[in-house]
Amino acid sequence: MFQEQLQNLLNYDPDTGVFTWRDDLPVKRGPRVAGKRAGSRNAEGYLYVEINRRKYKTSRLAFLWMTGEWPTFCVDHINRDRSDDRWCNLRDVTRSENRINYKRAGYPEPPDLSAQFPAAFAQTQP
Repeated sequence: MFQEQLQNLLNYDPDTGVFTWRDDLPVKRGPRVAGKRAGSRNAEGYLYVEINRRKYKTSRLAFLWMTGEWPTFCVDHINRDRSDDRWCNLRDVTRSENRINYKRAGYPEPPDLSAQFPAAFAQTQP
């Protein structure tokens, strides 16, 4: 997905962090109601939006919306509120930086998947 495609479907308010379905969409497109808040919260507290049968974290969509690029690493919620997608509350951090916030917030650490999926975590050599 690209920034233009995203902006054709959703509006994003960087001051509130809220995504809404575009008002100029047809009145109803499945669960998408024009002008209504987009997305839902998962069991971990993150907000997701489904687009073309794929779920996206709204924090990652905010990066795409604002910068035109996907975040390089992990999106960190500075205030540790996983549902607070205000632009001023989001930052692109490495996996190790994000793990530090897990501990500070009292969340269980995410599993280390590098042993399970070594190809995905392999460093490319020049």
